[in-house]
Amino acid sequence: MNSSVRIKSLLLFFAGVVLLFPGVSWGIIHLINNCFNTELDSSFRQTGISFLGYCCCLVAVYFYFEEIKQRNPFFIAIIPIVAFYSLLFLNAVNIPINDDYETILGFSCNYDDANSWAEKFRLLTGFYWESRLITTRLLVLLEKFLLGQVDIKWMILSTNLSLLIIAKYLIGAVKNKSGKEYIILCIVLLLFNLGYYDAVFWANDAIHYQFTILFLSICFYWLMDMRIGAQIISVVSALMAGISFGNGLLVFPIAIVLLMLNGKKFLATIWLVPATCFYLWYLNDSPHSGLIHIHHLSDYFAYSCLFLGNIFQFQYQSVLPFIAGASIWLLFIWLMFKKIYIDQPLITGMLLFCLASSLVAAQFRLNLGIEEALSNRYGIFSVLALVAVVIGCYNTTPAQMIVLSPKRMVFAAFVLYAATGFFYFSEVPVRKVKLQRFL
Repeated sequence: MNSSVRIKSLLLFFAGVVLLFPGVSWGIIHLINNCFNTELDSSFRQTGISFLGYCCCLVAVYFYFEEIKQRNPFFIAIIPIVAFYSLLFLNAVNIPINDDYETILGFSCNYDDANSWAEKFRLLTGFYWESRLITTRLLVLLEKFLLGQVDIKWMILSTNLSLLIIAKYLIGAVKNKSGKEYIILCIVLLLFNLGYYDAVFWANDAIHYQFTILFLSICFYWLMDMRIGAQIISVVSALMAGISFGNGLLVFPIAIVLLMLNGKKFLATIWLVPATCFYLWYLNDSPHSGLIHIHHLSDYFAYSCLFLGNIFQFQYQSVLPFIAGASIWLLFIWLMFKKIYIDQPLITGMLLFCLASSLVAAQFRLNLGIEEALSNRYGIFSVLALVAVVIGCYNTTPAQMIVLSPKRMVFAAFVLYAATGFFYFSEVPVRKVKLQRFL
């Protein structure tokens, strides 16, 4: 590496360190307010500017250690992971939010008060709206067994460890060819992203969203392995995804479709047996057993695009998310035309799951308005779809195609990582302070 790049990297690093100091960020906000006659909230934007300082340091390290990065791609990728869990530990609180009162605390109290095992089982397996959140309830019982009490912060921290396993499966799906280290960094920057903070810091959403994604990853990873043990793992994982959250019910039909596309019709027929039994039990006494209202097709498509592009919604603007979501749909069609389901079942399954989830969410949430698709809680599915598209395009595209070069992908991932941290993560420390004051 030439000396000029190292000097620029050092200057960028020190600039980032300066931005980390609260006094500097407050001064920048004060200057902007005076120059542009605005009223930026200093308590809110200080965190965002400090996060940009951290991003400057990360980019500087990325360029400064170029040679080490090429020999060991995890050298740079480990930094966002450490930062993610450090900020998670510092900002997670042992205070319930919204649905936590019913799904966690309410269940815990009712389970303790139940007079019979039949009543306890009913509470464990009962519906909460359209989902049977059995995994969440099992985690509550496990925590009470280990700690003797319900600790929301412990649940948040332990649940987010599942992202490491999900990342392991995604990185394993990347083919060994030129530029792989850049794709690994893209995956880490996108997956360990604080932009979808509701599915990170909110216990209720974190548990059922992350566990669903974890189990579907395991299911699709082992799906094409013909060994009996692998098929048992795959089927059990599909069951676990279904009892984690409502959209986990999509895993069984997607798995059967993938088996059919790969010519494994007999195995697909066998999968129909546990899938049918599971659905018959799951849908029994469902609160949504009545007539289903069908919306206009254009509403489904618009909602789906906003849902898939959710991570790009800065200040709840819909244009960029819609473009991103429509692009994911188009790239998915192109990848299916390239028959990625043959050698990339995990990536194909994840894309099918995200696309189907966007349409299912549209069915149940369109009555709240199309803008509901921009809710931060859906950001994790947007990120998953984006990561799957990046991996699918990299694995499928010839190395000589410059447009989809790994270096351009990692540059775009850096920009998105910094932007989401600046706009979204600022909400987390403010929420923490407000919750603590409330108590």
